[in-house]
Amino acid sequence: MADSPFGLAQAIGSSVFRLGALDQPAPVPASVPMFETLTSGSTGQPRRILRTQASWTRSFAVNAGFGIGPGAKVAVLGGLAFSLSLYGAIEGLHLGAEVHLLAGMWPDRQRQALADRHISYIYASPAQLRLLTQGPGVCPDLRLIMVGGSKLDPGLRTALRAMAPSAEVR
Repeated sequence: MADSPFGLAQAIGSSVFRLGALDQPAPVPASVPMFETLTSGSTGQPRRILRTQASWTRSFAVNAGFGIGPGAKVAVLGGLAFSLSLYGAIEGLHLGAEVHLLAGMWPDRQRQALADRHISYIYASPAQLRLLTQGPGVCPDLRLIMVGGSKLDPGLRTALRAMAPSAEVR
């Protein structure tokens, strides 16, 4: 899959993922029993992850409880070749949110985009967040920061509170 909105749209149009009908999970065709992606490698060498389509859509239902849905603006900071970014983008689209792909931007530009675009939810690794918090400015619209890849240290939690005072970190 290309690491672009066009590549994501092409993948979504395939039989692997179906968006729409929020009241039922996407079908899991027998010919595509698993999906394979990579971790970000933020804690070392990237690892391969195999997940069924059904396991992804079940987790989407859980995260819908955080308010991600129509009208919400979601951003992913990394490339779609990595599990957390791909998961965040697909989850946001599945739940009806507007998804912003910020990969390829310098962290200060990502932070500015979060503020300018009024992003409410982001998916990021601690390594990405550490870079994001090093610049000036506040992201007042951020409500939820979904963290994956490794644990947050207390210093990063403090920096996130300064950057996004209204955000919950999960």
